[in-house]
Amino acid sequence: MKLPKSKRLGINLKEAMEHLDTLLKKKEEIEKDLAPYGEVKLGDALPLRYMQLGQQLTGVQEKILEVRDWYSLNVLETLQNETRILKYLTIVLIVLTTVLAFFTALLVAGVKLAV
Repeated sequence: MKLPKSKRLGINLKEAMEHLDTLLKKKEEIEKDLAPYGEVKLGDALPLRYMQLGQQLTGVQEKILEVRDWYSLNVLETLQNETRILKYLTIVLIVLTTVLAFFTALLVAGVKLAV
């Protein structure tokens, strides 16, 4: 079953790269904002800003995974379409091979009759 482009669920490579670019820049900004806090040890009191940045970073990482999932869905849809095309091309090649075998048999039979 071929899905029309408007009914496809996944996002193409260009869209995925644009989303990933934006998200990775946002991730870098958050990591830069987290850098001044250094390593936080177990039992340390965590500043509110640190916890907020941590939550933002987790949210961005989840969005990155979502973009990858949507792109993977697009790859799967494209692969399904390509598989369907290859199936029909294989059928056409089998038919052509059969026709050529038939004509070759006729040619061989005609040569035997002529001799």
